[in-house]
Amino acid sequence: MGSIAMDQSGDIAVGYSASSSRNFPAVRYAGRVPSDPAGTMESENSIIEGTGSQTNGSSRWGDYSGMSVDPADDCTFWYTNEYLTTNGSFNWKTRIGSFKFTSCGRPGSSLWATTLISSLNPSALGQAVTFTAMVKPAAGSGTPTGTVTFNDGATVLGPGTLSGGTATLTTSGLGAGVHSITAVYGGDANFANSTSPVLMQTVNKATSSTSVVSSNSASNRGAAVTFTATVTSPVTGTLTGTVTFQDGAAALGTGTLSGGTATFTTSGLGTGAHSITAIYGGDANFAGSTSPLLTQTIGKAASSTAVVSSNNPSIIGTAVTLTATVTSPVTGTLTGTVTFQDGTAALGTGTLSGGAATFTTSGLTGGTHSITAIYSGDASFAGGTSPALTQTVNKVGDATSVASSNNPSIFGSAVTFTATVASSATSIPTGTVTFQDGAATLGPGTLSGGTATLTSSGLGAGVHSITAVYGGDANFANSTSPVLTQTVADFSLSASPTAAAATAGSTSTYAITITPQGGFSQPISFQCSGAPMLAVCTAPGSVSPTGSSYAPFNITVTTTAQSLVPPGTIVPWPWAGLRIGLTWLLALVACALLSRFATPRRGYVWQVSSVAMFVLLLCAGCAGVAGSGRSSTPKAGTAPGTYTLTLTGISGSLSHNTMLTLTVK
Repeated sequence: MGSIAMDQSGDIAVGYSASSSRNFPAVRYAGRVPSDPAGTMESENSIIEGTGSQTNGSSRWGDYSGMSVDPADDCTFWYTNEYLTTNGSFNWKTRIGSFKFTSCGRPGSSLWATTLISSLNPSALGQAVTFTAMVKPAAGSGTPTGTVTFNDGATVLGPGTLSGGTATLTTSGLGAGVHSITAVYGGDANFANSTSPVLMQTVNKATSSTSVVSSNSASNRGAAVTFTATVTSPVTGTLTGTVTFQDGAAALGTGTLSGGTATFTTSGLGTGAHSITAIYGGDANFAGSTSPLLTQTIGKAASSTAVVSSNNPSIIGTAVTLTATVTSPVTGTLTGTVTFQDGTAALGTGTLSGGAATFTTSGLTGGTHSITAIYSGDASFAGGTSPALTQTVNKVGDATSVASSNNPSIFGSAVTFTATVASSATSIPTGTVTFQDGAATLGPGTLSGGTATLTSSGLGAGVHSITAVYGGDANFANSTSPVLTQTVADFSLSASPTAAAATAGSTSTYAITITPQGGFSQPISFQCSGAPMLAVCTAPGSVSPTGSSYAPFNITVTTTAQSLVPPGTIVPWPWAGLRIGLTWLLALVACALLSRFATPRRGYVWQVSSVAMFVLLLCAGCAGVAGSGRSSTPKAGTAPGTYTLTLTGISGSLSHNTMLTLTVK
């Protein structure tokens, strides 16, 4: 946050926090006098520059900022804000600084103001820093000329000539420490001399790095050991001063730096391990530093131990003999024992004889073992541990196979996969088998008697690469079966077209295609449902695809037309004419027969009977003519509209549908 205040002369100062990707958080200020153009501020000045960054983005900083004018003179500005000295999440410091405009409280039109800024603050030893002084009239107009003298306290750094009211001086000769820099304007014919506020320029000491080495880091007691410390710096210069050599917290002695190194020799170190450090005290320009720890061992005569195996790699249950050999560069007979270890677990011990010790075991489990031989030492020779020997104990080999109970299978039907793990060993493998379809896991199965099963009905149509992966157990190695190709057959239906329009009384045809999947070749029966009233959907009873190609066929939908005959209309019988003719023929035959068989006595009776029969037959013929038609009512056809038909293909437990649309006009 920023803060602003104004003194008695109308001079305005603004304080604020400043930071960027290139600058550490700093406390700075800028100002203006009444004669400055509107909307402008004079040069930026620094109260203190930060030397660290915030590493936690959630912490806030710069919230507490305050600018005020000292009531004692109504000219001095006091400013408070936060800055950062080291990297961290919440380690802000508070800085209070003061300054004032040189024109404050001074009458006249020839008042002035000199300000000073640094191009790099803080800087490091040897870095170039440019100081810029700006001289402006506090009132009136005109441009100051002449020279500005840059001072470091009472020491003159050098002059700078004003140009456009600005003078600069660049130096890389500032020593490490805090420097009170001022810019002193000498004045000219029109403007009086003035001095800028003090700029605190911090020059950090150059960093140093110290390391220490031993002439013999594993010496025997009484032997001389020389420690050499080397002090370096990334900044060019001559490092001076002394280095203190310490054993833990105890000082052993000192050495004077010469050409960047210092040495110290001692033969008084006791038996055991010593933590040696070299501490450089620094000088006027270079910061001190401490070396990393050097472990100096003083003890018995050194020995060296190595271990070998008689059988590597070995198989579970077979004997392995481990042999340790102990040697020393010092003449003498090594005695004592050697402990053989598997990691941190002791396997057993062997007694040294002629510099060698052995141990035999058949109890190593399957896997890799880090075997070491640890010599205990004796009165004359120090103990030691061999480099680790990696002993590999292989599990008993086995082979896994997998079989399917139903291959090829139909989509949705259950398939049981059986994995068999076989070995030449007398024992039987245990554990689990994971069944996989390619990279996808189908599920596990527990071995029982060397076999494991998994049943699945969820395999999709197509070809599946099934493997059985045995995870092994304590004695048997893991193994993976060869790939079993499991084929799952299925089919799909499609129609072309899927929609048809028809006039009542016509027939629509849809071309149906069966697409077999996974070599499907089973017979498929079809059912068509959803046809409208007075319409018939006809599908084949059964179709058998070839298993590898499309199987097209047609279904038809036949609709019924509506009758156009008006209600009550008599439709002539097509045999009416024939019926009349037959009636007349029967009448004539009856009359002829009656005439032939008539007697005189009975002639009259037969004649009357013939006439009566003729009349009756004639009436019957006429009635037949009159009634030889049929009365008809109009028939209802397939109603207009849009209908959705479902064609279902069924093969065993499989069932697939395709939807058809029929529009009747």
